[in-house]
Amino acid sequence: MVQALWSVGCATTKVPRPAQFPYSAKDWHDIDSVEFLKDFRLEDYSRLVLEPFDTSSTWLPPKDENTHEAAVVMLKRADNLLLTEIPRGLRRGKASSPLELTDNKPAPEALDRTLLLHGKVVRVDPGSRSARYWVGFGAGSAHVRIKGEILDAKSGTPLLRFEQQRIGTAGAFGGDYEGLLTDCLVVIGRDIGRLLAVFSGPEPVRPAP
Repeated sequence: MVQALWSVGCATTKVPRPAQFPYSAKDWHDIDSVEFLKDFRLEDYSRLVLEPFDTSSTWLPPKDENTHEAAVVMLKRADNLLLTEIPRGLRRGKASSPLELTDNKPAPEALDRTLLLHGKVVRVDPGSRSARYWVGFGAGSAHVRIKGEILDAKSGTPLLRFEQQRIGTAGAFGGDYEGLLTDCLVVIGRDIGRLLAVFSGPEPVRPAP
């Protein structure tokens, strides 16, 4: 079990809630794709449970390539990295209330005030170190792509869905595979935290229909 409890700290500018629900967008404040299904207040929840991400169909380099092992290692570390970095994204997004993060799902009778995050790792691609070193300009980039969904755990109601990819392009002598993939997952975790932070604070005043 991995747990983290965060509190308010210095952060970047807070992103406002969408003006309407449901609402879908591409390239929304650095999120590749997001569906806002239902409005909610983060302060109504005390816990975020991260279920193990589905890795059964993740794209990986072929087993005979020298990048395969690094991709497998990072796939195994994905859940822990996300669990560690989401709180940092919440802080950067200026979320105003503490939220416990855990990978230990409570019993069904104890799901009050609980959010559930689950999803799948779509792709883990270490890219080409030699291409990054000799060619540059984005050639041989490493990247990680995931899809996720946030639900109200007690009711099972989906609140939002997202898809996010982060790319690693540089490092000493082209950057080592595990280092760049770690950076991708770290930033994705913070992206998820910032996305959740949108729902923190008072609801905006919206015009009457």
